[in-house]
Amino acid sequence: MYNEEHETLKVTLKLFFQNDQSIEKTSEKLFIHKNTLQYRLKKAEAMTGHDPRSFRGGVLFYLALQMIE
Repeated sequence: MYNEEHETLKVTLKLFFQNDQSIEKTSEKLFIHKNTLQYRLKKAEAMTGHDPRSFRGGVLFYLALQMIE
């Protein structure tokens, strides 16, 4: 079921990839603390089993975002 939390994760991941997976740049763009961003990325991993911070996970998330756009 799609909800507000999913939308937040989608926006977070989109900016994460637009900023070349930089925690610092992404947290600045989202106006959130780095730990909050890390929490969101770990949440995405817990939901899918894929870590968006790893190469393989990042590719999967990036492609998935491209497909739903």
